[in-house]
Amino acid sequence: MAFVIALCDQLFGGKEPIDDVVDKLNRKYTIVVLMVLTVPIFTKQFVGEPIECFSPTFFTEAQSRYVNSYCWTSSTYYETYTNGAIGDDDSQINSNEVKVNYYQWAPLILLGEAFLFYLPFLLWRFASINNGVSLSRVAKKLGRVSDTPLGHPDRQSVLSECCELIQILTQIDRGNRPTSIIAGSTLTILYLMSKVLYIVNVLMQFLLLQLFLGEGYWSHGFNILRVLFRKNEWWSSPHFPLQTLCKVKAANQGVLQQYNCQCVLPINVFNEKIFSLWWFFCAVLLPTTVIGVFKWFQLMRLSQRIIFFRQYLERTKKVPCEVSFEIASNMVNQFLTVDSFTILKLMENNFGPTVITAVISRLYDMHKKINRMKLHDQLQKSGEKNSPEVLPQVHNITNARLEGETSSEPLGKPGFETGSQSSSSEARDKATDVVYVWTSEQPGYDSRQKFSRQISSRRSIQFPVMH
Repeated sequence: MAFVIALCDQLFGGKEPIDDVVDKLNRKYTIVVLMVLTVPIFTKQFVGEPIECFSPTFFTEAQSRYVNSYCWTSSTYYETYTNGAIGDDDSQINSNEVKVNYYQWAPLILLGEAFLFYLPFLLWRFASINNGVSLSRVAKKLGRVSDTPLGHPDRQSVLSECCELIQILTQIDRGNRPTSIIAGSTLTILYLMSKVLYIVNVLMQFLLLQLFLGEGYWSHGFNILRVLFRKNEWWSSPHFPLQTLCKVKAANQGVLQQYNCQCVLPINVFNEKIFSLWWFFCAVLLPTTVIGVFKWFQLMRLSQRIIFFRQYLERTKKVPCEVSFEIASNMVNQFLTVDSFTILKLMENNFGPTVITAVISRLYDMHKKINRMKLHDQLQKSGEKNSPEVLPQVHNITNARLEGETSSEPLGKPGFETGSQSSSSEARDKATDVVYVWTSEQPGYDSRQKFSRQISSRRSIQFPVMH
C-alpha cells in the first residue's frame, strides 16, 4: 500500500499542497483505492484462467483453447426467461439474451476512472497561475519556511519572497483592491469550480458504470444491503453472472457448424466484490465532497474571513485583543482580497498555523507600510508639504496607532499633543486617537489643526483643512 501511495505521489503530483483534505481524498487516495482494486483483476486475467468453457467432447485440446479465447474476446451472454418457467412448454416461454461484454475491459475501466478523478486537480493546477506566478510555487516557498528553523537567517528572506508572490498572485498593488469583485476572486472561483467538478465526477462514475454493466447499477449497493439484512446472505447480482453461454462456429467434417458452449467466469467473483466495494466508496465520497464544497462557501463569507485574520493577528502578538477585530476588518476590506484568504486557508490546511502566523504577520507589516505611504500622499495633497518637518513625526504617531497602542499619554514629540478616547469602556473607542499638529503661522491656516484616524473602516480619516 505504501508503494502504491508513493507511486501515485510521483505520477499524479500528490505532494503538491494546493488543495484541502477533501480534494486529496478525491484526487489521491481514491486513485490509490482504484489501483489496489485493479491488481486482482489484472492478476486473474494474465496469471490465472479468467474463463473456462465446456466444449463438445470431440473437440481437440487446441479447439478447446480456441473456444476459451474466442468466448473471452467476443463476449458471452446469458438468457432471462419470462411468461413461464424453464420446464414449461416452449411456446409459453420468452427468452431474452443479455450480453456480458465488460469483463475483459474491467481493469481499463478502473484506470479510466482513476484519470477522471485526477482531471479536476490537473485543471486547478493549471488555472492557479496568475501574472507568471503559480500557486504551486507559493506552496513550495511556504514548505521551505516550514522546514527552516525559527532562528535561521534564511527564514525571513524566504518569508518575504513568499509574501511578494502572494501579492502578485492575488493582484494586490499598494493596497488598492481590484475594481472588479471577480478580479479579486478569480482563483477562488476557479478553485470552487474544481471542487464542483469532483462532485460531477462522482456522479459520472455511477452513470458510466450503468452504461458498462447494464441497467440497475444505481441501486446495486442498496440491493446488497437489503438482501444482507433480510436473508443474511450476499446478493448475487445479475450484472456479474458466473455461468454464461457462448456461440462458437467450428468446422466439423468439413462443414462449418455453430455450437452453443456453456462457460464459467471465475473472474466475475472478483468483479462483483470489487465493483460492489467501489459503489459503497463512491456512496461515501459523494456526500463528503458535497459537504466540503458547502463548507468552503461558508468560509467565503466576510465575517468568517475577518474572524480568520483576527485569530492570526492575535497570535502575532503585534495587535492587542481589544482592537484586533477592527484591524482585521480594515485589512480584509482595504488590503486583502478573497483570493488572499483562499490561498492562506489552503496553506493552513497543508502547513499548519505556525507558518500562516508568520505570513500574516508579514502581510500586516506590509499593510502598515502601505497605509503610511497613503497618509504621506494625502497629507502632501492637503497642504502639509509646506511643513516637511512635520511628516516624519506624523508617520511615527500613525505607525504607533496601527500597531495597536491606545495609551492616552503624550508621545513626547515636540510640537504635538494627543487626545485619546481610551478612557471609554468601548474597545472601539480605544482605537480612535486625535492628533493635533502644530504648524507654522501662515495666512489661511488655524494655528492648531487636527486630524484623526480610526482603525475601523466605518470612519474616514480627517485631514487639516483651510479656513
